[in-house]
Amino acid sequence: MVAAGLGMASCEKVKQVADFNNLGIGSYLTKVRVINDQLNYGDLNNTSVSVVVAEKGSPVEKITIYVTEGASKVKDRTKWKKVKEVPYSGETTLTSKATEIAAALGIPVTGLKPGQTYMLYNQITTKDGKVFDIANTGGDFEAISNYNMALTFPAIIICPYNPTQAAGNYKVLVDQWDQMEGTVITVAAGDNTATTFKFSLYPRASYGGINQKPITVTVNAATGAASCSNQVYGDYTGFDSNVAASTVGTGNWVFSCSGSVTLRLNHKGGGDWGNYLLQMQKQ
Repeated sequence: MVAAGLGMASCEKVKQVADFNNLGIGSYLTKVRVINDQLNYGDLNNTSVSVVVAEKGSPVEKITIYVTEGASKVKDRTKWKKVKEVPYSGETTLTSKATEIAAALGIPVTGLKPGQTYMLYNQITTKDGKVFDIANTGGDFEAISNYNMALTFPAIIICPYNPTQAAGNYKVLVDQWDQMEGTVITVAAGDNTATTFKFSLYPRASYGGINQKPITVTVNAATGAASCSNQVYGDYTGFDSNVAASTVGTGNWVFSCSGSVTLRLNHKGGGDWGNYLLQMQKQ
C-alpha cells in the first residue's frame, strides 16, 4: 500500500510539472535572453545587469526583485533584501544597477566585493494577486532545463584588468603554503602586460628556498579571472627542486581595481604537495 501511494503521488506531481498553462496552477518567468550578468567594479555608479523575461501561466502584474550575497540560491524569503519592483508588460527587461543592489544590502556601492556573486530573485505577483517565486515554486521545477526559468539571476562583480594599475607593493594576507603573512613584495609595472601579472614570492628562504623565479599569472583582461600552469619558482634545499605552481578550482582573481589578488595554487615538484590559498592586497 505504501508503494502504491508513493507511485500515485509521483504521477500526480509529474502531471503538475508537465504544463503550467493547462493546469492553471500558477505562473513563472522564462528567460528570453541575457543582456549582461556582470557588474564592473571599476564603474560601480553606472554598471548594471539585465535579463529579458516573459511570463508563462497566469498573467503577471509585476515583478519584485530581491538580492542575497553569494552564489547559493536561498529559499528563505526573510534573508532576501528588496531591490525594486518592475511592472510587467509583455517581454520585460529586468535591470538591476550596482547602486540599487548595494542600497538593498545596506552597504555603500564600494562595499560590493570583486569576485563575489550576488543572487537576484524575481518574485512574480499575478493579476489575481497570487505570488510565485523560488520559495514556493520549488527547486525541482527551476532545475528542469525545458522550462528555461528566470526566477533567479546571478550577478558577478568583475574587475577589468589594468596592468599599470596592478603595479605596486603587495602585502601577503594569507599564505597557506610558506606562511609568509605580512611579507611585502613589489610588482613592477614593466613586468606586467595587458594579460599577465608577475610576482616573486616563493620559495621562502628560511625554509631552504633557493633559485627564486617569478610566477607569471595570465589574467582575463575583461574580468580579472586569473590562471597559471606549471610555473617553476624555485627549489627547497633538502626537500624538493623545480617546484611549480598551478592554479586550481575557481575563484582565482587579480583585481587591479581593488588591488586584491586571490590564487588557489597547487605546488608540485618531485611530489604533489597539495593546494594552498594565497591572498595579497596592494598597499
